[in-house]
Amino acid sequence: FPSHDKEVTLTTIDVNGFKKSKTERFPIYKPSASITADKVISASDRTIYICENDVVKFTSNTLIGNSLTSEYKFVNTNKIIKGNTITSDPWKVRKGLDDKDTVILKITEPSTGCQNDTTVFIKIEKYPSSQLITDIKNNTACASESTSGTKSYNSNFSMDKSKNPTGTTAYWNLGYNNGISTNERPSLSYPVGNYTVSLKLTTLNQCKKDTTFSFKVIEKPTGLS
Repeated sequence: FPSHDKEVTLTTIDVNGFKKSKTERFPIYKPSASITADKVISASDRTIYICENDVVKFTSNTLIGNSLTSEYKFVNTNKIIKGNTITSDPWKVRKGLDDKDTVILKITEPSTGCQNDTTVFIKIEKYPSSQLITDIKNNTACASESTSGTKSYNSNFSMDKSKNPTGTTAYWNLGYNNGISTNERPSLSYPVGNYTVSLKLTTLNQCKKDTTFSFKVIEKPTGLS
């Protein structure tokens, strides 16, 4: 596994001028290892994309060297864990909706004392907010009669973007008339009846949150305008 060899020659000369030489070749290299994990490491930026509270199992794989020892440093917490295969603590977002960390693997070859290191990066996102915003109060809405004589209630829904990481996408099942939408603020007219709206939110890191909202549309009570 040497990167290259260094040749050293020792020549001795006695008092009579006789010479004797001996040449030795010594391998010159740095120990090397790769990091693998139980979650995907992006080949383009050496980043693992995870959700808050996820843990990651890391393994050090020897490329060059003998009997290498390994230790992992987690930069955000300055924590060091020794071992070829280790499991991280659950990751936390320290502030805001997403965060980053760096994991440095330092390897040592005990027989030579030679060291080297390699790095992977972590991108952590909070799970989306489960809050579904609607104009329906107390899970009940009153139908209004249109000019065509149809009684219905036009409801508006939205998600709270301020509580979701950038790039969070929405998938709505509005619970009536095949009402599927990926808009941030969908709306739909509901006739008298009972309905359940579901919202599935997904971040760029594939952190997901589902929520539902059930309500009923009733005819406006007699005597009310």
